[in-house]
Amino acid sequence: MTGESLNLKISNKILEGVRKLFTRNLSPDDEAPIVKSYDQGTYDRFIRPIDMLLAEDPDDHNNWTQRGISLMEHGFAHDAVESFDESISIKPRQVAAWYNRALALVDLERFEDAVKSYREAISCDSRHYSSWFNMGNSYHRLGKLDDSLAAYDRCIILNPKDPEVWNNRGNVLDDLGRKSDALSSYDRALLLNMKDAEIWYNRGIVLMDLERNEEALESFSRSLEINPEDCDTLVNNAIAQASLRRFKDAVSSLDRVLEIQPDNGYAIGIRSQYLKELETLEDSKAIQEDPSLTTGMQEDAEDEGSIVIEAELTDEILMESDELLETGKQFEDQDLFDEAIEVYDRILGINPRLAMAWNKRGLSLAKLKRFEEAIHSFDKALDIDPLDPITWNNRGNALYDTGLYDLALNSFEEAIAIDHRSPYSWNNRGLALKKLKRSKEALRSFEKATALDGSISDIWLNHGHVLCEQNRFEDALSSYNHCLALDEMDVHAWNAKGLALDSLDRLEEALDCFQNALNIDPEFIPAANNMSYIQQDLARVCRGGRSTSEETEDPVPLAENEGLDGLKDLTDSLSDEA
Repeated sequence: MTGESLNLKISNKILEGVRKLFTRNLSPDDEAPIVKSYDQGTYDRFIRPIDMLLAEDPDDHNNWTQRGISLMEHGFAHDAVESFDESISIKPRQVAAWYNRALALVDLERFEDAVKSYREAISCDSRHYSSWFNMGNSYHRLGKLDDSLAAYDRCIILNPKDPEVWNNRGNVLDDLGRKSDALSSYDRALLLNMKDAEIWYNRGIVLMDLERNEEALESFSRSLEINPEDCDTLVNNAIAQASLRRFKDAVSSLDRVLEIQPDNGYAIGIRSQYLKELETLEDSKAIQEDPSLTTGMQEDAEDEGSIVIEAELTDEILMESDELLETGKQFEDQDLFDEAIEVYDRILGINPRLAMAWNKRGLSLAKLKRFEEAIHSFDKALDIDPLDPITWNNRGNALYDTGLYDLALNSFEEAIAIDHRSPYSWNNRGLALKKLKRSKEALRSFEKATALDGSISDIWLNHGHVLCEQNRFEDALSSYNHCLALDEMDVHAWNAKGLALDSLDRLEEALDCFQNALNIDPEFIPAANNMSYIQQDLARVCRGGRSTSEETEDPVPLAENEGLDGLKDLTDSLSDEA
């Protein structure tokens, strides 16, 4: 989603002031290069003239605001916030300073603080459209969907002819699961702007969710007419084609992706699946035209070592397989994974093409930490059913546990391509991205997961961890509070919240968090260590200020959670669906 930013040139008033200052010592011929330096973006030259004005009149709030805008436009968002704060301290009720301060906070990805600034701007002018619009964007980034929707609805009251707000409103409705309402919002956006490729794309995604794939293809086609090289649209076009079993068209769309992005691993992966489906489909057509080909195909398969089932599966065999699957599940429930594997092997001896048995066998092997064998089982399941998102997710978990995070990421993205409404796959994708040090992408994955299902405490915990990695401790606290609201007995969340509070120098509150963790589990070592450290730190504060690391010999670092970003059995909730 895009947002409106305030892109102001230096005001004529300030330029006139600069001219007066410089023409005291410079000839008119020297004046032009100095004024031109505003457009060159050099920090010192760009800001110094405004600083000189402020030296003469430090209480001019307009100059402080203009200084902040100049800093923000040139990438100095943190310094910009300080300038806006100076302006606000002089004149608290002014829209420009609060609004631009919020934009700078968004640049710093401090969305909670940005929302507060937008609200201050709105308190100064309740009809300030840009503040309402961008506040809606920030709420969406925070996963606060109802608040985001309310902000966009307010924008529509103020200006019902903005296609962008209708588009963004559709995105929020989509994340809320209100597909038909989202579609109506996109349609309204297109009435106002038929040439926006993003709106056509978003409309296509919702139509796919509604299983209206023919209409989705029409939307993707319109999007590609406007932006023919957009790989996201090409990939989803391929998925929609494949859902209609038009594998040849799907492969063609993915070929175009690979012309643009030859290293697009996701496109490579699903292209391989669709080629297999296309081959199977063509073989089936060939048999229908000439039944005598069946014998030859079986002989070829046997030569390649493939499994060929010559006899049909009887009702008795199918019933026995179902009974054995139930037996395997009972063994799993008792943590008797070796016994469960024996049962699944027996099933596969009867029916080697039962993907569910291969998947469950893989899960039991993973529980025994026999990850290579588990991955092999998942691969066998995917050979039979390559469009099963749960098996792709479980395969990703096994790769994650072996430290192959890039390969795990590929598997999670395969799962999402098939079912992009699974919060578990989005969560696990975020964990893999976090391990690969791709923090911003990881955060977006966790945000997507919480938007899909805000009732899973572990996802909020992981969301908080990645915010802490970005030093966004206030935002992390909000995530940990979400987690604890769902599961107040989570010692990892209490410990993580304590760490975030410590980073904000809120030592007493941090101490309470570690104590809460220990009340739940007296043997939770990280919280015990952290509590000891905080108590020592508070003692130092009482003796005359908190010590720096230089003042303390070999300070004990705060202990992170054990298994800080672990999956915490999220895949168990999927395994029964496999």
